[in-house]
Amino acid sequence: MKHPHQGARPTDLQQPFSLKVMIAALAGAGVFGGAGAFAQEAPATEPQAIVVTGVRASAQSAEKIKKDSDQIVDSIVADDIGKFPDNNVADTVARVPGVQVLRTTSEANTVLIHGLPGIETLLNGRDYFTTFGRFVQLADIPSAMLQRIDVYKSQSADLIEGGIAGTIDIRTNRPFDFKGFKAVVNAEMDNEDKARSNDPNVSTMISNRWKTPIGDIGALFGLSYVKNKFHEERAFDVAPTPNGPNGSVVGPFVMGIEDIGGTRTRTAENIALQWRPNSDLQFFAEGMSSHYLNKSETDFFV
Repeated sequence: MKHPHQGARPTDLQQPFSLKVMIAALAGAGVFGGAGAFAQEAPATEPQAIVVTGVRASAQSAEKIKKDSDQIVDSIVADDIGKFPDNNVADTVARVPGVQVLRTTSEANTVLIHGLPGIETLLNGRDYFTTFGRFVQLADIPSAMLQRIDVYKSQSADLIEGGIAGTIDIRTNRPFDFKGFKAVVNAEMDNEDKARSNDPNVSTMISNRWKTPIGDIGALFGLSYVKNKFHEERAFDVAPTPNGPNGSVVGPFVMGIEDIGGTRTRTAENIALQWRPNSDLQFFAEGMSSHYLNKSETDFFV
């Protein structure tokens, strides 16, 4: 019986061994030292996923709202509670392109879209009646309660009629906007140098949601208080007209100075309840109350 390697050439068995010896010798001499170091510096690791988390769901982002809408719409979204740095909604909506506001005593009150009046104002997509009429008085609502503002610059059949220049929809927070318990207190002090006063701006909100045998339930309550003193000085005159004997003197027949001062107090409360028994059905109830008091005095020197 022959040996398994009988008849094979000696070189057939010696070549693999000689190659291994040569590689070992080269590695010992440092020829493959760089490759060895590289292997140590970059060990194999498992792929890692990069997760980017926003402060609001993508459906609430201003960019997505504008992209998905059939109308010409601009939106601004608060990244957290009380993060609109304004006293009232009229000041906040002025940040939207194409919206202008008229200011009186250092505060916005009248809102225009592309310079036109005739604006329909909604609260959470619904008509809202106030003592001023069939519209929301934007200057009466504190900005701390806002979740977002949608400004529609063109009309469609699903919008409530009346907005010749456009429609402004004010959206407030709801408990399902948050993942769980949320409690926020914002406080600031504004220095009014002309009125020589330090004025408070305080808002708070508490919200929570629960998983129950009958579905998800959420509740939210918010409160806001803003007080500020104001002082404004105005100089006025009229167009020059002929005066004196035979119209020999041309000039304004009246000129003067107005000294305006006062105190504004703005309080508001809102509540929202939500119930989602399943993924296809949702019930909600919400309400808001606002109170605005303006005490002012105007002195004329004519």
